[in-house]
Amino acid sequence: MLLGRGKELEYLNQYYLQDENRMIVLYGQKGIGVTGLTDSFVKGKNAVSLYACPSGPRQSSYLWTKELEAQGISFSEEYPDFETLFYTIMEQRALRASGKLIICIHQFQNLVRTDVSLLTALSAVMREERYRNSVMIILAGNAIGYVENSMISQLGPLALQISAFVKLKPLRFLDLVCFFDSSNTRKCMNIYSITGGNPGYWGYFNM
Repeated sequence: MLLGRGKELEYLNQYYLQDENRMIVLYGQKGIGVTGLTDSFVKGKNAVSLYACPSGPRQSSYLWTKELEAQGISFSEEYPDFETLFYTIMEQRALRASGKLIICIHQFQNLVRTDVSLLTALSAVMREERYRNSVMIILAGNAIGYVENSMISQLGPLALQISAFVKLKPLRFLDLVCFFDSSNTRKCMNIYSITGGNPGYWGYFNM
């Protein structure tokens, strides 16, 4: 169950329903619910989710092609560059299915902070006329310092392709009460005083 993220979920849906292609950076501290929000958002939609490992563009492309082939997307190359990889995804998923395609890159900072080729490829896809109004890209991650302090300057003109930055804030005390479905206010207060509004820690406690 997704708790306390109705506003952020609606925000993503608003961008999804817009006619133009959009790129959103969704970020927050580890355990705050970035993955849970993206999973809820893409449920029932035409979506591809990929996880970025700190392994460099060539190795990442190879791993992603294997993962995508298991989902029915075929590639003519074993080591396609990112641009070829995303064009292939668009041709086989966006143009052959109904609804805008959502491409979600989890822990995107593992690749982007050392190499901009991923963002270069995604930007090319967004500008491609035949893919107009066909894709929404979500860059999801937990590197708050990178996103807020150095990402824009590192990307340079590529940063202009980013439509919005969405930072997940800690959840409220009432969200914790709903999480445990408990009327034991004192115990809930004790847990919240220890964990704050990070639901990633709540599961370690029993009521």
